[in-house]
Amino acid sequence: MSIRSVTAIGLLALVLAGCQSTQGREVPDSLCGTHVTSDLTADLIPPGEIAEDLRERQGWPKTVCRVLVDGVVVLYIEMQMQTTPLDPMELATEHWQMMFGDPRRLDIGDSAVVGDHGIAVLAACPGYKEGASYSVDILVKNRDPDDVDSNRVALEAFAREYFPQSRQDAGC
Repeated sequence: MSIRSVTAIGLLALVLAGCQSTQGREVPDSLCGTHVTSDLTADLIPPGEIAEDLRERQGWPKTVCRVLVDGVVVLYIEMQMQTTPLDPMELATEHWQMMFGDPRRLDIGDSAVVGDHGIAVLAACPGYKEGASYSVDILVKNRDPDDVDSNRVALEAFAREYFPQSRQDAGC
């Protein structure tokens, strides 16, 4: 078999598996139902066997997704429609202090806040209901708790790609 045939078969196998290879390991090309760039996913998810637990809340416009590696939750993503005004900074400082140590505003969506171990992004969703907003909250787990700068950089890069696509997928 020629080297081209072996390469073509290998590439086809990766496409069929729905994964991309980054730094010699497989990472999904979609996460919690939304397409993502493998490099951004690899920055948040450690090597290992990746599984998702995606749950829609009945009677509530909310989806919760846990990403597990080797059976351990490493990433938590919550996507929901908000029908009342919401300020991510208020949530970060009053309700999610553990996740958002030293919160800082970002220019993603209409309003966004990144913290040591999480990020919250919010933007209008006129396709859902007048005055409604779509929000995505992302929490990283099992990363070095002292390496908050790396967490923040990885979360921000991931959210810059993930949020607009997730929002579009939600019909906003």
